[in-house]
Amino acid sequence: MKSFTPSLSIIIPAHNESSAITKTIVSILNNKIDLPYEIIIACNGCTDNTADIAKNYPIKVIESTKSGMSFGKNFGAKEASNEFFVFIDADTTLKEGSINKYIEQIAIKTKNHEKVIGTVAGAPEKGGIIVKICFRIANFITARNKVHAPGGVMLMNRKIFEDIGGFNETLPQGTSTDLILRAIESGAEYICINRPRATTSIRRFEKRGIILQMLDWRKNHKHMLQGNHKKLENKDYKVIR
Repeated sequence: MKSFTPSLSIIIPAHNESSAITKTIVSILNNKIDLPYEIIIACNGCTDNTADIAKNYPIKVIESTKSGMSFGKNFGAKEASNEFFVFIDADTTLKEGSINKYIEQIAIKTKNHEKVIGTVAGAPEKGGIIVKICFRIANFITARNKVHAPGGVMLMNRKIFEDIGGFNETLPQGTSTDLILRAIESGAEYICINRPRATTSIRRFEKRGIILQMLDWRKNHKHMLQGNHKKLENKDYKVIR
């Protein structure tokens, strides 16, 4: 195995995630990570008790009155101390040992560990066969087109993140795929990690409908791949809680 033993900053942006944050934090604390690491909960614009819940655990909790999906990730990254970032959505959980295996796969499957951008395939936390098929389709499209997977996990070198300016806070949607494409353009090697998959909430499917949400994801990826940022700048991001 190629040598790759970075220190990790695990960054979890959270906006009114009181119902989900405990499961996410516990799943990471139970991961038995072999490398030096820190966990940062970046509470952005919360009006509930997300921060109070997070403060019950041995992790770093930061708070801002400003809200925003991309802002929350950038906010957490600014407070990070380590050399490799792992962004995890606040409604995502990981099986024990997942993070160790992600780093191992990066070590084995990439050539330049100093310039890496990774995403993790997703699995729904619940739902029937149609939901599972939708996730399989999304995972397949992810690997083929080099876009963000539906697992809610992204991994990258701190230097790459800072060199390309982090997440684009002017985009209401498609920000993770936008970051991946800019990282690749700057010379980063893309990796889609298929296993172990990250388990994520299907609350958008439940609120918006499976077909509508799948089509929305596909359109966002298409616009990003074609460089049509203007198509997304005026879209509203519907907060689902």
